[in-house]
Amino acid sequence: MKKILFTANSMTFGGIEKSLINILKNIDYSKYEVTLILQDKSGVFLNEIPDRVNVIEYKINTSKNVLFRKINNRLKMIFTCIKYHNKYDFSACFATYSIPSSILARNLSKNNAIWIHNDYYYLFHQDRDRIDEFMKSISVNKFKRIIFVANESKDHFISMYEDLKEKCNVCNNLIDYKKILELSKEKITCKKTKPVFLNVSRHDEEQKKLTRLIEASKLLKKEKYDFEVWMVGDGESTEEYKKQIKENRLGNTIKLLGSKKNPYPYYKAADCFVMTSDYEGFPVVYVESCLFNLPIITTIDVTDEYLNVGKNYGILVNMDINDIYNGMKTFLDKGIKIKEKFNPEKFNNIILNKIYKYFEDED
Repeated sequence: MKKILFTANSMTFGGIEKSLINILKNIDYSKYEVTLILQDKSGVFLNEIPDRVNVIEYKINTSKNVLFRKINNRLKMIFTCIKYHNKYDFSACFATYSIPSSILARNLSKNNAIWIHNDYYYLFHQDRDRIDEFMKSISVNKFKRIIFVANESKDHFISMYEDLKEKCNVCNNLIDYKKILELSKEKITCKKTKPVFLNVSRHDEEQKKLTRLIEASKLLKKEKYDFEVWMVGDGESTEEYKKQIKENRLGNTIKLLGSKKNPYPYYKAADCFVMTSDYEGFPVVYVESCLFNLPIITTIDVTDEYLNVGKNYGILVNMDINDIYNGMKTFLDKGIKIKEKFNPEKFNNIILNKIYKYFEDED
């Protein structure tokens, strides 16, 4: 039985953690023995980790005494790397930003990989120095494989690191579609009386640019369109959005619903999904929208062989208010046709087979 290792930060609510949970739930435990090392053994997804997974907490010393903290953490890392050196048949750093996770994954298996969940080309505003600094901090060049969740982020990475091209792979996120469909049956208090546009995201204006959605909605209201926008999520920009909605007198149109552990009843009730971001990895919300037959209006093109949003499941728009407005107007005027029925089982099987090839050290 092959020994598999994943390293991550914690199991808090987020896209990375959800993606990891979906992998752990789908692994064939008759073939693989799986260990998960967490820096912080906490988070809402902790109870969803399958019982067959051996969970180890790798606590980082946070003492205010800098010298003591550094010495303690360095010695612990050296001891762990020596004790478990190449013990595993496959290891993956799943929290891209975590330096301890990176070090452990690289040292505990020769067949190692790092998962890149975001597009750092956009995240660091195309600043090569900042990107280089980050990639060096996680020693990305030392991994055998560099796994991206979307083609766009892989292509941007290769444009800067051509010498690492042969190490680069793309592997979308799995979806726990049976659980999602079951959770969608939960009753919600929102009463739907008109067409509903849905957005589910962290409220981070720098990346998500939800002010575009608010401004596009204002333009539609000026033309007397009758609709609602449901915004599920919260974050550092929530207060900014509340202010903008109030100033534009959109309180009866845009509903800030807050963060929801179970957002799926809102997908089920909505009519169209809208994404206005500047950059993403591979948005899980795409797959979730397809599962509920929601057409997608999006500024993000992560077209690949698994899920071609612009061709089959919605429309691509430019990253500006007028284009988003026109996309929403198109939906309200004549609808957006979904051209291909989404098959979640097929989608998952393709991805899971690719992950197994990584485990087996196959190209």
